[in-house]
Order: sequence, then structure tokens, then C-alpha cells
Amino acid sequence: MDDKSFIEAHLYKKIKETLPIPTVDVVIFNSDFSKILLFKRNNPPLKDKYYSIGGRMHKMESFLDCAVRKVKEEIGIDINKNSLVKSGVNSEEFEENGIEYHFINIYFYFILKENSNLILDSQHSKFKWFDFDDKEFHPYIKEKIIKCTKMKNEKWKMKIKF
Repeated sequence: MDDKSFIEAHLYKKIKETLPIPTVDVVIFNSDFSKILLFKRNNPPLKDKYYSIGGRMHKMESFLDCAVRKVKEEIGIDINKNSLVKSGVNSEEFEENGIEYHFINIYFYFILKENSNLILDSQHSKFKWFDFDDKEFHPYIKEKIIKCTKMKNEKWKMKIKF
């Protein structure tokens, strides 16, 4: 991490208390788009819950560059920007242990083989492929699945020429 991207804990706490944080998430699906890959979080918000990877943007960083960086940092995979499909934007609000979090989240999806070798960062303890009908999904994950599936179908329709 370079000096420009590091925010000291006391300053970041003040920012979180005052402003929404711009973030980029990456939602990962298997090759036949029947499963989603989620990661068990070690940190709040959503500590010990399975969620998509991602995080805050750096100043002057594009959405795509942020997505590529987060995939590399969090699961150790180099991906091409062209493999990412912009799928949606949402406002994510969490409250945990008396701390309120508010993120403006842009998210992309990409396809990954289920047997890919992943190297998790310290923010995650494990990962798991889930079927879409899993009852334990966080509502924001359900929303992302719906919107990503819609984007996949729209992208597929655009390839068909009549």
C-alpha cells in the first residue's frame, strides 16, 4: 500500500462517522453461472459472515482499477479489466457493535473456475461456493445476484444479431 492510500485509524473513524465511503465490490460466479463464491470476513462490518470481496477506492482510482486491485489483494488473482462486467450500484448500510457503516458500492462480476487456486488476505478466513438458493445470504448479496444475473442476460442478448 502506498502512502497516499493509507488513512490512519483515528481519521478513518471520523470519516466513517461523517461520510459514506465509496467502495467497489467484485461478485464472483462459476462458469455456468449457477454458484457464487463468497468469503468469510474477519473484520467488521459483517465479521464471520460470508460476503463478496471489495473495499474502498483510492483517490483518482477508476472503478475498474479498484476492482482489479481488490481481486489481486484479497484473493491473489490477476484479472483483466475486460473480464469484469459492471452490474450495479447500491447504498450499503450496516450497524455493528454501535458503529454505523455507510458505503456507496459499485459492483462488478466475473467468472472463475471452481477449482481456481486462491490466496486469501488477512481480511478473510475461508471461501465457499454457494448455490443461488442458499437461505443464509445477506440481503445485499441477494440483490447483487439478481442484478448480476440480469446483466449477464442482457449482455448475452446483445451478442445475438437478428
